[in-house]
Amino acid sequence: MATTYKVLGQISTGSARTYNTISNKALTSNVATLTTGATHSYAIGDVVTIAGVDTTFDGTYVVASVPTTTTFTYALTASNVTSAAVSPVGVVTRSPSASGVAVSNKYKKNNTVTLTATSHGLAVHDWVYVTVGDSTIDGLREVTGVPSANLFTFTASGADIASAACGGAFGKRTSTTTIYTVPSATQSICSTLAICNRGLENGYYDIAVRPNGAALEDKHYITFDALVGGEDTVTLTLGISIDAADVIQITASNPDLSVTMFGNEIA
Repeated sequence: MATTYKVLGQISTGSARTYNTISNKALTSNVATLTTGATHSYAIGDVVTIAGVDTTFDGTYVVASVPTTTTFTYALTASNVTSAAVSPVGVVTRSPSASGVAVSNKYKKNNTVTLTATSHGLAVHDWVYVTVGDSTIDGLREVTGVPSANLFTFTASGADIASAACGGAFGKRTSTTTIYTVPSATQSICSTLAICNRGLENGYYDIAVRPNGAALEDKHYITFDALVGGEDTVTLTLGISIDAADVIQITASNPDLSVTMFGNEIA
């Protein structure tokens, strides 16, 4: 039998990031509006990182609305800022989300946050990036419950918050990608898996092996909510044998993960 040692699979967990310049800033009633130097094509729920504007506007946020092809808004709790040019220009980096919608209400009780959003399409264990202008709620969160098509919950420490209308949005960060499928009439040994996080924020990932391409079940996971730090790489030594049509997949909280599977095929 012939044995071939090689890279078995190599994927990225999300679309490529895009960059644009920021030429103008404004902040009114906790809504930040930035103007880009070129058409941006952003959508509600996209996760953007702002740099080089100033300490008030810089950071990672979720696009809440897109008034024009060269402006976008996000929730930002701070004093009003009169519309002004940004000089030298700032930079916005977008990491596209799988989906995202506006948030209209927030509530927190016993460290469980409940957000109201229009037809969110989320499931338990999905990862979302939230920006509603509240530092105790905003950030990368794992969905813990889905009471209805318009409600979802996650855990966040801090004082209780009475139910209140709010602005902002969330961007769904979870993406599931096939790393490798064993070719027909072949057996494979997957020796090593390298996961590189190109982004600045922590990433979390699940690895599952689906025998013969079966639908995903709990028993298929070999890692769950494992951590890879920002701008870091983790290497897993697997040494697992898999058969023809078996699938190895990754589900990630971060669209900036690059994954490489090393091993050999026996035909």
